[in-house]
Amino acid sequence: MLGGCMRFQLVKLSKVKNLRFHMVTHSESLKLHFKGNVDRMMNSGTVDWTTFNLDTVYTFLTNFCGITCPDRGWGYKPTDGDISEGADIERTRILVNEYLDNKRFKVEEADKILERWRLVKKEVDIHYIIDFDHETEINYKKLNPNNAVEHGIVVTRVIANILEKLKSKKIVTCRGAIGCGKTTALEYVARKYGDDGWRIKWIKESMDESLFNNVIENNTEKIIICCDNLFGSVGCQVFSDKMFDNFHYFMHSIHKSKNNIKVLLGIHEHVIKEISSKHSLVSQDYNAFVDMDSLSQSEALLIYIKQQEKSNIKEECLPFEDFLKLNENRSGNVGAPFQTLMISLAPGVFGTRAFCNRPFQLLTEHFSELLYRKEEMFFSLLYVMCGVVFDKRGDELKSGIANAINPCLDKNTIEYYLPESRPYIQNDGDTVKIRHEVISIALFHTFMMESEKSWSIFLACDIRQILGLLRPDDQHNKLHQFAVPLSRETLHGAKTIIKAKFFQNEVDIRGHPLLEHLR
Repeated sequence: MLGGCMRFQLVKLSKVKNLRFHMVTHSESLKLHFKGNVDRMMNSGTVDWTTFNLDTVYTFLTNFCGITCPDRGWGYKPTDGDISEGADIERTRILVNEYLDNKRFKVEEADKILERWRLVKKEVDIHYIIDFDHETEINYKKLNPNNAVEHGIVVTRVIANILEKLKSKKIVTCRGAIGCGKTTALEYVARKYGDDGWRIKWIKESMDESLFNNVIENNTEKIIICCDNLFGSVGCQVFSDKMFDNFHYFMHSIHKSKNNIKVLLGIHEHVIKEISSKHSLVSQDYNAFVDMDSLSQSEALLIYIKQQEKSNIKEECLPFEDFLKLNENRSGNVGAPFQTLMISLAPGVFGTRAFCNRPFQLLTEHFSELLYRKEEMFFSLLYVMCGVVFDKRGDELKSGIANAINPCLDKNTIEYYLPESRPYIQNDGDTVKIRHEVISIALFHTFMMESEKSWSIFLACDIRQILGLLRPDDQHNKLHQFAVPLSRETLHGAKTIIKAKFFQNEVDIRGHPLLEHLR
């Protein structure tokens, strides 16, 4: 009966889904201790607790159920004065082990434990008897989670791999699908190096001569240079030979430098594919590549849970077991962390198999529907995207951006739709921006595909978005999946605007696919 009470404790103290969650997030440690039994438990559609031996029950109770540790700790005989729930579970372990050793059972002590459970209104089934002769010795096992969580960031195997590579390499390049968690990984690694006394230097998208002079030639301290979104955040915006020559010279100089300098690069996979026919990245002789797209089920689940905690969305969350089934079929074109983010923010819209199979296409279709159903809300999101940051403290909208999108758009309209736009925006109280670059790309795509005067958006957009996304509709060149193909007619109508943008921002577009169509 005592063993039956332990099993009952497990069922009562841990809801089945919570326990299965812990089994997923601690799967590596469980497999280390229980081997094949864990695979059976993990793959079973239902959980039959009566099949668990007492060693497994004790391990789950002491690791997953939030029971207060006895005064001397788990795995040790508690003091006589400790009559807590955890102490009685520990006494039960000792009674079972003593019986297995000498076939003697201390009935009086067992009755005291049962009586205490009855007094605290624990149900005890007197017919539920366990034959201890079929049990194995019960030992305490500390189960460790597959991944640590630091400052709200799940330390995945990929992040651990980056840190390991940086020990022996001066240059590490993180590559992966857009939304793969690249920026989060770079920020985590930068924080770790900063804590160790390194100076952190963040740069955007490319290197220039001033960086070379300031960092390499005049530097005597430990420094790590972090470049996120190398050559463009939404798509490649750099094609000139000079730019790549400068980049390669900078990387080679870092490699040869005797100063204590490291470089951490982040680049999207579709950018690599687009430039690989003409240009190469850093030589693998002194650069280590890290694939950002290898995320385990337990890592994806933990990231999803952390995103739920941050979202504060009132909509009912997708149960984690349903999430795991969706995650098994996720697309590789968009990173898993972005997919889990959208599922956590709007499970009713994005918690579907269709979204996981075709995330970018479904997001674009969703915005197309929004444009026809709630045009003002779509234009409000588009304004936030084009303005990069929407400041609620301002009196009026930026007229150039607002007029390019819709002349009727005003500040009150945008503020009205902010609550409904929560899945797509970050709102810190005073300022608002689009939550993720995939959302920005989808908004841009939707406007370009659905608007009669699509080129008008060029007046409002940042020049880097234009360079990263716009490509001539050329049958001879394969476009990356996020590119917006422009017909000759559209290019002709937008030529003046695009040229003016390049001129005003002094942009070098040599080698860019748009160049020959703008002459």
